[in-house]
Amino acid sequence: MSDKHKMTQERWNYLMQPFNGDESVMLTAQELDDGWHWCDEWDGLLIHSDDREFEHCKCDFMKKFRTPERMEKMKQQQALDDKADIDNALGFFGPNDNNEMDGI
Repeated sequence: MSDKHKMTQERWNYLMQPFNGDESVMLTAQELDDGWHWCDEWDGLLIHSDDREFEHCKCDFMKKFRTPERMEKMKQQQALDDKADIDNALGFFGPNDNNEMDGI
């Protein structure tokens, strides 16, 4: 997840540590504005409004990110991912092939 949605993997890991009263383990105003939050639907998982998990998020304060365009884009990506999963299950591609056919 390096630099995913303007957040580094290191920052995400830091924020996902158990909260023990350390105020530095909180999202910044910019991160909240960018669409990050700890989602109750996902048992406190830190997700972004462009992550797959957001499709099932019901957090009220994230309504501003639930635009019809974003939700349609997520459904289209899910359909593509499902097709890729079927191709992989049928053996068309190996787990590290990035869905590219050898020699073509």
